[in-house]
This record gives sequence, structure tokens and C-alpha cells, in this order.
Amino acid sequence: MTECSCWMLAGQLNRALKSGYVPARRYMPVEHKYLSPTYRGWGFSVMAPRNRKRETRTILVITGNRLAEDKANASTVESIQRYSKSSVEVLELQDHNVGLA
Repeated sequence: MTECSCWMLAGQLNRALKSGYVPARRYMPVEHKYLSPTYRGWGFSVMAPRNRKRETRTILVITGNRLAEDKANASTVESIQRYSKSSVEVLELQDHNVGLA
């Protein structure tokens, strides 16, 4: 179900961008703690059994933080791994030199 939701969301975003959609310039204020690079968020338990991997596709999860340091990201990745029928590969950008060329 999670994978289907992601596909639907991606399709909606692609259609909106193709039609010339421009996001609003005003946004709701975000609490300062969420903008801090040291904020890691709260984790949550994932209780579902793992799905058998039957797809040939791989889901690539890109995160800026190491999962060992970020409980919220680790919980999200664990959910994707458990509910998806595709294999999951995680790329932690903190371990790589990423920037503009």
C-alpha cells in the first residue's frame, strides 16, 4: 500500500508540474527546532511483519543523516522495508561529499 501511495503521489506531482503549477510563495511558519541541523526527531515502533520481496525494482531512499543517529528517519525506512514488496537501498548523504559542481 505504501508503494502504491508513493506512485500515486509521484504521478500527481508530475502532472501538476507539467501543467505549469507554481507552489505558493507563502507558507505556514515552521517551528525553529525543526530547522536545526541537529534536530533528529522522534522514532516510532514498526510492528508489521516484513513483506516477501516479489518485485524486481529497487526503492532508493536518500537521507541526509545517518540512520543510526536519526530515529525518525530510521523508523520511516524500516516501514518502507517492511511494507514494500520491492527491495530497498539506503544512501546516507552525510557519508558523501555532495555539492554543486
